[in-house]
Amino acid sequence: MMNIDLKGEKFTWFINPRNGFVTREMLDRVLVNWEWRRLYQNATLTALLVIGSNHYPLVLRLEPKEKFERHFKYEAYWEDHEDCEKIIKQGWENNENKRNKWEKLQEKFKSCKKELEQWSKKTFTRADKKINQLKEEITKLQNQEFSEQQQEMIKDLN
Repeated sequence: MMNIDLKGEKFTWFINPRNGFVTREMLDRVLVNWEWRRLYQNATLTALLVIGSNHYPLVLRLEPKEKFERHFKYEAYWEDHEDCEKIIKQGWENNENKRNKWEKLQEKFKSCKKELEQWSKKTFTRADKKINQLKEEITKLQNQEFSEQQQEMIKDLN
């Protein structure tokens, strides 16, 4: 049996500090045999952020991450913004000279999509980026020596 190397964190478990002392260990592992490893050569094991537990969740990925094409999604919350209607009209009125009505309609949709995407990036903060930033802060705090103040900061960030 062999251990799959852990990406990210060095530890999979910790105990809250008592008397200012923190214990961190690598308790959780994924063991495989050579046959399995040969079949899944791209397998990776990653420790995620600890939230609400003292065990780091482990994720085993058998295939490498693939890039995927993002599809346009109209967000309902855009309608609450005072500029949304103006942006849609602006995109709709950008019209190239196309021969038939179908091509004109397709161009209008593409133009609206482009305008909305650019406007959204400038206007709205992305929650996923903020969440990732907070996770990084939690990880930094968890990798330092614990203090009561740090525990409170981790609690607040969670």
